[in-house]
Amino acid sequence: MELRTEFVTRFHRSLATPEWMTGLRRFTEECLRNVGGLQGIEGTGTVTAKDNEEKNMGPYDSDKYEFRIHALVNRTAGDSEVDNYESALVWEPKQNNFRLRWDRVTTAEHRRARELNDRLSEMASTPQGAKTVVEVLRATNCPICGSRIRIEYYPEGQVWWGRCPSNRNHFELERWYQDWKDSPVSWEDHIVDRTCPSCGSAKAVVGILYGLVRDTSKIDDAVWTLGGCMVGSDRWHCKACSKRF
Repeated sequence: MELRTEFVTRFHRSLATPEWMTGLRRFTEECLRNVGGLQGIEGTGTVTAKDNEEKNMGPYDSDKYEFRIHALVNRTAGDSEVDNYESALVWEPKQNNFRLRWDRVTTAEHRRARELNDRLSEMASTPQGAKTVVEVLRATNCPICGSRIRIEYYPEGQVWWGRCPSNRNHFELERWYQDWKDSPVSWEDHIVDRTCPSCGSAKAVVGILYGLVRDTSKIDDAVWTLGGCMVGSDRWHCKACSKRF
């Protein structure tokens, strides 16, 4: 990993001796090996100080030893894309070493997932656009893991999601309509998306309604079953086999 400094203060520029930079590079490369999600440790990065005010470089100012790393990390040979790496670290002069506060990786796949989410979110701002988005998601695989995006609907059609079934942190797009009856995105049009994974029934599947319901007589049991006050991860309940999923 090739690192260059973007230090502003005299204190930081004098701190960045060749020996100090070698230690920083080795420490960063070790962090890159341990963070996970990266295909290598080669690349280029910048080192910046958390505090760039000369007045805060006194002997009792600890923030002067805090730094940020922003790096572009190469992928496998032949792959022109790069992954992003960020970290926050502290130099401990008495121990003559660095200590990691946090680090994170944003892979090219994560960037594509975010770009897809942003593009489809803008398209879904109208009912007709939402219908187009649903069809796009039906034919789209998760940009991160390759799983086919799953479309889910709450039974009345008012809320719908497109999410990665393997990990919702990979991709999730949620939309809500106040007047669901006028929405082209209806759960009845996509009943296959709520097929019970246990018995294969679709007609017997109803939504799970979480939260406090004071008047249960207003709940249509052909559409809902009560899930309790604590919101769970399951969305559906199959009345045929009692499976929740």
